[in-house]
Amino acid sequence: MKKKYFIIPMLFLSFGFLAYRVADHSIDSILQKLQMTSEDAKEYAWSDCSGCYFGHPMPGELKDTPLNERPLIVKAVGEFVKLYSKSEDFKRRYLEQRDVSKPQPPESPKSMAEIKKNDKEQMKKSLQEMEKAKASLPASQRGEFEKMIQELKQQMAEMDKQDNVAYSSETEEYMKQGYEAEMKEYQERLKEWERDYPNEPDMMIRRWLEEFLKASSDVDFDAQVSTDEFGKKRFVNADYEHKPDIWKLCFRAGRQTTEAGRKFAESWLKEL
Repeated sequence: MKKKYFIIPMLFLSFGFLAYRVADHSIDSILQKLQMTSEDAKEYAWSDCSGCYFGHPMPGELKDTPLNERPLIVKAVGEFVKLYSKSEDFKRRYLEQRDVSKPQPPESPKSMAEIKKNDKEQMKKSLQEMEKAKASLPASQRGEFEKMIQELKQQMAEMDKQDNVAYSSETEEYMKQGYEAEMKEYQERLKEWERDYPNEPDMMIRRWLEEFLKASSDVDFDAQVSTDEFGKKRFVNADYEHKPDIWKLCFRAGRQTTEAGRKFAESWLKEL
């Protein structure tokens, strides 16, 4: 697939600015000129929408679209994206992302008796392995291993002493309190997840469109640019250099194209 870069929240703004001049403004004709399939466009539409991502096409020879044709292309691509957002495939991908984003509850703490039992089993297994390893060594090297074995046996004996803090009721209570704190945090994160990821993808799309409208609301289409010593165009107003990429793309796209994108976004929002 020939890689393209898209601007979020609307493929249609990017196409409106950068699409080849086409004999008609159908989505099939637009995608054909861009050497893209509809599946490619759907993939980018999903990626940008789900990630609220701002990317943009590389201009080059794609800037030949006459100004009066750009709003038509904006509308064509916008309708394509909107139609895809209502598809079962889009919803399936959203629900998959929703499920992946769902917080997981903390693991319930084991009782101190269970912990001690598991620790003993691990120690016994280690002891057996050490005994086996010792038997395979020359007699001159077994002394060090025997010392390690005796230390491990001593640790096992210490486990059953009443004054062993590691397995005391106080330690068990601390673990319980820690679990309760984790569970409380989990419940809060679950509420946030339920708020941010409803059963339908409309809220995700709404955030996507609203982010575009916010970023494109104050574009200064009359801003002056100059060419620096390296041949790169820069804004005369240095503050504009720090504007987000979507703002700069809107500036390059021009007032007519940006207003067409904003109009489409506002109309779409009213439907959500």
